[in-house]
Amino acid sequence: MPALFNSNRRNERSLTVDAALVRTLYAPLKSLLVGALAASGLAALVYQQSGEPVFATLSLALLLVGGGRVALAFRFRSKLPDDWPTRESVRRAHRAYVVGAWAFTFLVGLFGFATIMLSDDLGAPMFVCAFVAGYTAAITGRNAASLASVVGQNLFSLLPVGAAALMKGGTAYAMVAVLLLLLLYS
Repeated sequence: MPALFNSNRRNERSLTVDAALVRTLYAPLKSLLVGALAASGLAALVYQQSGEPVFATLSLALLLVGGGRVALAFRFRSKLPDDWPTRESVRRAHRAYVVGAWAFTFLVGLFGFATIMLSDDLGAPMFVCAFVAGYTAAITGRNAASLASVVGQNLFSLLPVGAAALMKGGTAYAMVAVLLLLLLYS
C-alpha cells in the first residue's frame, strides 16, 4: 500500500496540524491583553457611572481572568510542554485555552446582561452591546483554529445579552436581541 494511505502517517500528519492550530491560539498576546484591558476598563467605567458594585466585581474578575489568559499564553509561548507535541500535550494545551476563553467570555456575557438589567437608560447598554458585538466578531476570527472555542465564546457572550434585552422589553431592546441573535446565527 502506498505511504500516502498509511494510517500512521495520517495520524502523524494530523497531530502536526493539530499542534500547529493549537499554537496559533496562543500566538497573539496583544489581542488577549487588549481584550482583557478593554473589557475590564469598560466595566470599571460602567461602575463609575452607575455606582453598582456588581460592575466593580466584574471589572476585577475580567482583569484577573484575562490576565490569567495572557500569563498562560506567555508561558506556553516561552516554553512548550516537555512532551510537545504528543497527542495528550496538544489536547491539554487546547483544553486549557478553551476553558480560559470560555471563562472570560462568560464574564463578558454576564457583564452585558448586568448592564442591560441594571441600567435605567440606553446609554451604557448600547455601548456595552456594541463592545460585545465587536468582541464576538474579533474572537470568531482570532480563534478560528478551534471550533469549540468559537462556538462556546459566541454562546457565552451573545445569549446572556440577548436574553437580558428580551427580559428588559421595549422596542430598542427587542432590536438589540434580534441583532445579537442574527450575529450568533452568522
